[in-house]
Amino acid sequence: MQRLRPASRTAPRLGPALAALLALVALVVTLLLDGSPLWIATWAAIGVGLATAVLGPRLGAAVGGGALVVAWALPTVPGGALGDDALAQLAGIALLAWGAGAWSRAGSVGRVAAAEAGRRRTRLLAEAVLPLETASDPDGVLAALPPLVTRVLAVHHASVLRLTPEGPVFVRAEPPCAPVGSVLPDRSVVARAARTGRVQWVPDARRDADYHGLKGLSRDVSELAIPLRLAGRVHAVLNVERERIDGFDADDRATLEALARVAESDLERLATLSELERQRHEADVLARVAQQLVQVDDARRAARITLSTLLDALGLDGGVVFHVDRGQFRPLALADGLPADARPALERGVAWGRGRLHHVWQSGEGLFEEDYAVTGLDAGFRALGVRALASVPVRDSDGETLALIEAGSFVAARAWSAADRRLIETVASTLGAVLARITVREREAELLEVVRQLARASEPAELYQRVVDAAVRIVPGAEAASLLTRTAAGDFVFGGAAGFDLKGLREVRLTEAGQLAWYARGESDWRAGKPRLLTGSDVALTSNASAGGAQGGVLAGAGRTSEIRASLCVPIALQEEVMAILNVDAFSRDEAFGVRAITLAQALGDHVAVIVRQAHDREALARSALTDPLTGLGNREAFNRTLARELQRTRRYGEPVALAMLDLNGFKVVNDTLGHAAGDRALVAVAAALRASVRASDAAFRWGGDEFAVVMPTLAPEAGAAAAERIVSAIAAIDVDGLQLRASVGLANSPHDGDDADTLLRRADDLMYEIKGSSEPPR
Repeated sequence: MQRLRPASRTAPRLGPALAALLALVALVVTLLLDGSPLWIATWAAIGVGLATAVLGPRLGAAVGGGALVVAWALPTVPGGALGDDALAQLAGIALLAWGAGAWSRAGSVGRVAAAEAGRRRTRLLAEAVLPLETASDPDGVLAALPPLVTRVLAVHHASVLRLTPEGPVFVRAEPPCAPVGSVLPDRSVVARAARTGRVQWVPDARRDADYHGLKGLSRDVSELAIPLRLAGRVHAVLNVERERIDGFDADDRATLEALARVAESDLERLATLSELERQRHEADVLARVAQQLVQVDDARRAARITLSTLLDALGLDGGVVFHVDRGQFRPLALADGLPADARPALERGVAWGRGRLHHVWQSGEGLFEEDYAVTGLDAGFRALGVRALASVPVRDSDGETLALIEAGSFVAARAWSAADRRLIETVASTLGAVLARITVREREAELLEVVRQLARASEPAELYQRVVDAAVRIVPGAEAASLLTRTAAGDFVFGGAAGFDLKGLREVRLTEAGQLAWYARGESDWRAGKPRLLTGSDVALTSNASAGGAQGGVLAGAGRTSEIRASLCVPIALQEEVMAILNVDAFSRDEAFGVRAITLAQALGDHVAVIVRQAHDREALARSALTDPLTGLGNREAFNRTLARELQRTRRYGEPVALAMLDLNGFKVVNDTLGHAAGDRALVAVAAALRASVRASDAAFRWGGDEFAVVMPTLAPEAGAAAAERIVSAIAAIDVDGLQLRASVGLANSPHDGDDADTLLRRADDLMYEIKGSSEPPR
């Protein structure tokens, strides 16, 4: 326990004491020599006054009383003592002298005490200058205060506590009574000083409900808690105790408050120097990052440079820059210093979900973990051995998240300071601007290349597939895409798809009314070609509303409509007529498409609109050369091209193709009986029956006269036979002015019956004429 020094006392001075003694001796001599009353009163006043002033009121009263006794006992004239009146006068004079001496004594003691307090304050502040000014950080200033106080003032205990989110934490105590870093409860005099920002003076700790006594210390103390401010806020509290009630007078409190102001000045000085150094360091780091990134035109290289510079600046040993690709967080850059067992797991990526990365990406707010082994929520990161971990979003000027910076330590925990956080966030902002610039440039370049490729596409099918492939590459967040094109009949069919079963989708024909329902934004926006975005459960609900029955079933299977979480629909319109529909979809997350994605999808749609129009024009010209003018079916040239193309696909991919050749039985009877106009009507009706009875992927042709052909890709022999039966039944249902038509169909299959056109044609013709010989003419 601190040993208390005795309080200083005013020492009596020798000169005044001797003068008082001589005055009293002179009084006695005057009385013995029968002196006059004036001299008796004079010497009594001088003696009593000096004795009181020098020796104190008590001794002065004793001297005055003794003088009166002597004056009463000794005669002033021969044969008698002082009279009662003279004694009363002498007593009054002694009392006045005693009062004057007491007043002089009090003033002298006060002046001496004030001088002593001033000396203590001067000494304390003088001794505080060197340790406080030589401290290198705020905690050094705080730690220097307790020993200064105990060395200069007679106190029982002195400590400094710094404020933290957990509560007041001990920086240092003299004598040591609590471990450094231990937390004082919120209910304490120190906490009250921190909370109110005012000095807390507790004369008697026993009477204060908030007093928190440390182990082994008595409650018979007085306590003084003085807030220390930094940047206008309470940063710490100087706490001093004396082991007696009302132990600090006004001078002591003023001295300690003056010391607190000196400490605050040094705290502000160090904070300013620290801020200047932080700004210099941050500016240096940012300058290095900006200098290295100014000419970078590759996102991965930009991420590597940024990550390396940041880890070096903060002394960290591990880090990753993630971006989202096809529903996963995948690394753009990995730090070289990662542990060998952590690198493969990070290279594989992290699934999109509810974890730490997902939270930071969605919220746009950084997370800073001081010890992930203790507080981290993601078991995957804990399993990698991560200790300290900072996660900060990398965003563009529109606030859209482009990537995440994960930086930390695999070695030890780390307290992330405000300066650390600002530096990481500032570097992330710089990287965001660079990634946005690089992304825009890459997307523009890729879009131009796509446009060039589309312009060179020789076949519509090739063009359409290039569009959807490009959409998945160009549009951020895209995982699949499809393109529907308008047919001559005004409905829509799938021309290309990526991420879907295109073969199954080709079976679907969708009306414009159904696609307007799928668009779900009104006809005016539809014809203006404005993009629309659906997310979550709205995708499946809108899809179900736009197509039902068998069509809806095909879309649910081949089109994966129940799996889509976000869907961008871009009507491709020319002169308010929608020529095609571009759908860009994501399966992983509702928030896949932001502003950039919508802008790029629309830009792609604008370019595709012109090319689709050109393709339609080319198709129209091609159809005029390849179309039978009466029935609207393909002519023999179109048949030859289509069959050759499908046979080439059969040879390349092994997919079957069926060829049906059909001839109307006794068609001459129709012409002879009803006339050629009725015959033409019959041929048109047959063409309509063929279109209605074949699949969207099948192609029907007028071979010549009353002969027709149907090419049916990917159709196995058994299915081909069933298709032929449907065709025969559809034609049998035709009535031309009372005559019912009949048809004979011959079916050949590749590769079963051959893999070249001539062989298939002969086989189908032979079977058709074989059947025709036994068929009935129209009735």
